[in-house]
Amino acid sequence: MNIPIFSSGQRYSKVKQAQLQMKKAINNRELAKKNLKNGYIQARNNYMNAYETYISDQKNKELAKKVLDRTNKKYKEGMVTSMELTQANDKYLETQSSYINSLVQLLNAKVELLKILNAL
Repeated sequence: MNIPIFSSGQRYSKVKQAQLQMKKAINNRELAKKNLKNGYIQARNNYMNAYETYISDQKNKELAKKVLDRTNKKYKEGMVTSMELTQANDKYLETQSSYINSLVQLLNAKVELLKILNAL
């Protein structure tokens, strides 16, 4: 029978190295979980903010349309100048542009959220 009395610690160091590799893998997995969770929370918050902006811009667009319609009626009756009509029209076009931009941001935020949820 040949039993080694002293193995120079090679087996011990391999076991310790394997244990360190396992701890490293566990830490990497936990970090990935946290990153995914944070990514989801950020995407959800971006979506909610984009939705609120969209709703606000939609209301602003409707209000600007009403103002434009009233200003147009007053212009036809001679109660406002063409400059005021032009300003009301400009304001309506600005709110419409803002509405379209918020709609695009909402759609982009929704796509990002769906990517995070792996629903695309």
